[in-house]
Amino acid sequence: MKDLRNKIADYIDTLDLYSITYLDAFPTTPIEAVMLRAMPSTAKETAYMDGSAEGSVSFNIYARSKTQNTAVSALDKIVKALDCPQLELEEGLYIVAQPTTFPALVQKTDAGEYTYSCAIKINYTWEK
Repeated sequence: MKDLRNKIADYIDTLDLYSITYLDAFPTTPIEAVMLRAMPSTAKETAYMDGSAEGSVSFNIYARSKTQNTAVSALDKIVKALDCPQLELEEGLYIVAQPTTFPALVQKTDAGEYTYSCAIKINYTWEK
C-alpha cells in the first residue's frame, strides 16, 4: 500500500507531539522534529483479486530535540499509541503494530541536538 506511510504519519500527528511528522528526512529547521522513514527492504504485500490487500512493512521513527527526554518521550508516546491489538486508520484499513526496538540514541551533535530512533513493524489489512 503506497500511502500507508502517509496515513501512519497523519495518525502520529493526532498525538499532539512537539512537531508534525516529517517523511524520510529532517528539515533544517525546526530543530525539534519527528520523522518517519520506511525500510523498503522489509516490505511485503499480497494483493487479492477483489482489490483488498495485506502485508507488512517496517518503519523507523526518529525524534530530534535539544533535550534527550523530549525525544525519548515522543517516541514512547508514539509506540504506545500504535501498540494496540488492532487500529483502524481509515475505513477498511487496519494495522497491528509491533515495536521491534526501544528508543536508542542515534546522534548527538556538537550543537547539543539529540536524535533518537525506534523501529516498529506494521502488519496491515486493507479491505476494499
